[in-house]
Amino acid sequence: MRTKIMITTLLAASIMLSCNPKEILEPTIDFPAFVVIDGDTVKTKNDKTERDKVDKFSKVGLFETVVTGDTIITFKEPKKLKPAKFPYLTKHKNDKILELKGKPFKLVAAGSNLMLGMRDGGIFNEGMLTSYPTLIANQMGIDFKNGLFDKNEYNGLGRKVPTSFNPTGGPVPKRKEAINNLAIENGRLKKFLGVTDNYYITNRGAVDNRDANRIRFGGLNFLSKRDGSQESFAYDLSVNKNKFDFLLFENGLQDILIGEVLRPVGIGLKYDLVELEKTKINSKVEVFTDAITGFGPELYSTIFKLLVSQQLNKGVIINCPDFEDLPYFSTNYRQQVQKIEDTYHVFSGFGRETLVFGSSSIDSLLAPNVNINLKPWVVQKKNLDASGTGYLLDAYTLRNFNEEIMKKNENSKILSEYAKMPIFDINSFYKKILKGTVVSDDGVLVNARWPSGNFFSSDGIYPTAFGQAVIANEIIKIMNGFYKMDIELIPTREYLK
Repeated sequence: MRTKIMITTLLAASIMLSCNPKEILEPTIDFPAFVVIDGDTVKTKNDKTERDKVDKFSKVGLFETVVTGDTIITFKEPKKLKPAKFPYLTKHKNDKILELKGKPFKLVAAGSNLMLGMRDGGIFNEGMLTSYPTLIANQMGIDFKNGLFDKNEYNGLGRKVPTSFNPTGGPVPKRKEAINNLAIENGRLKKFLGVTDNYYITNRGAVDNRDANRIRFGGLNFLSKRDGSQESFAYDLSVNKNKFDFLLFENGLQDILIGEVLRPVGIGLKYDLVELEKTKINSKVEVFTDAITGFGPELYSTIFKLLVSQQLNKGVIINCPDFEDLPYFSTNYRQQVQKIEDTYHVFSGFGRETLVFGSSSIDSLLAPNVNINLKPWVVQKKNLDASGTGYLLDAYTLRNFNEEIMKKNENSKILSEYAKMPIFDINSFYKKILKGTVVSDDGVLVNARWPSGNFFSSDGIYPTAFGQAVIANEIIKIMNGFYKMDIELIPTREYLK
């Protein structure tokens, strides 16, 4: 399997024919000296020096975006709307678990970056506080703990905003990146050391150090406790420790979209889940060797065996959207590159079906303001594939991605039947949004256009706060229909910018 992911660094300052580079890259930034968060006064601090120490493999967010400057983004308290009435949850408590009796209703979520609330190319407190599990918990009137950063580090890492400043004149959308109140330690995103109800889980192995959120949470894919690692959702299940009334389980894209890596890893091979369905193991649970290492197809099936055996299988499964339904990956610059090939009589080295994503290198290659002598592929007549320019995904690898996502969603059906948990088919829901046929329950057309629509955030991969609220309502409908929970829907328009 061959994924071609290549990078060159062409600084915006070096491509302009006439401009002061310092003025381009270091504009004057005005910002308030303090913000108030939950009653505490928090100083606005410039962390640009620390941000610049983070190497490209430790950055949060998926793939390179074209960053043409820095910016200050101060904390804005997300809306916490109070429904007219809260549901009566006592009758929905997990009365099979002695440890839960007499305690408040416990909601737990386990899944991908979507579930955590990643958006705008980064992970930060405002995003986490508007994640769909958080919004659902708010409608239920229950406490739900996210893996938040300290108040003075509320911007986490990687957060970006759109900008019209386009020094290259290139076609790839431009961004400015937050440099204030970041959570960086030793050139990486700070680890989370607290207690959370919103778990990140992946079947990636520990050898992959490009997954910033896995590293941040201490390797939550492990079913065995490792020295220096956080106790994880999977590990706590394996030692019969994690007790809850309701679970939101997202079998999402976290096993494919990791940092700057696009690579399927054999997501839950179907043979194991077929055996799971056949045997219906409810008492003795076998924890497979591969699952203990946290790498291999058995992780998710083992988790569901543990859920069923411990009678913790009341919840909703969220399946996996199609890779090509995400605007960042459906925006293909292959035709523009073809024009360069034809104009300058050079050969790119990849097929007509290859996907070409919006990196800074591709932007510079296609940009009218970039001097021809600064386009090495064109000037040196080098094969683009070998010159290290841009992000490329060939047709063969794309087919593998699509096959893995199909397997993942087939497996979600098997897990659903095994655990008797309903599925929210987010895969089909995204396709309806892309067709323009989805209107929120309070009358807002859900617009998937990127970057001008209201559903996808500026990274073209994860939803906005409004998009998270739309997803939350779909899950609430399933909870109400399947479990008769009577949860009030969210007024989504309140989360529009």
